[in-house]
Amino acid sequence: MLTVIGATIVAAFLGSPPAEAIAPAPDASPVIKVQKGIRPLRGRNCPRPRAVQSPHSNRSTQIRFINSLNSPVELYWINFRGRWVQYATLRPGQSYSQQTYVGHAWIAYEINANDCVGNSLYFATNDRGQWVEWHY
Repeated sequence: MLTVIGATIVAAFLGSPPAEAIAPAPDASPVIKVQKGIRPLRGRNCPRPRAVQSPHSNRSTQIRFINSLNSPVELYWINFRGRWVQYATLRPGQSYSQQTYVGHAWIAYEINANDCVGNSLYFATNDRGQWVEWHY
């Protein structure tokens, strides 16, 4: 069974948030970076296309995503129109920190299973120390 675990840890503030949020900027991290693009993904654990959208927000926050699965995971930001924009691919054991905005939606897609990681839909909170871990 796949679950998502979130907990509070101490995180450093990485700069001032921009005056107006458009989309989160990819952070530099030692993960497989991918060319951003919009890709429709389907699976029994995935929300219906465009059923979820990120709200506009100018409150910056930070999330750390941790892949504790035995297979790679693609990380997607769900944009303001409900389209999925890929930000990174995490190999097993890798993590990725991402600057984002409060309320923005993120989801993980397990490549080998061709499905969203169960319960992986996550909405960013105001807590700059938030993290999400995918594991069995």
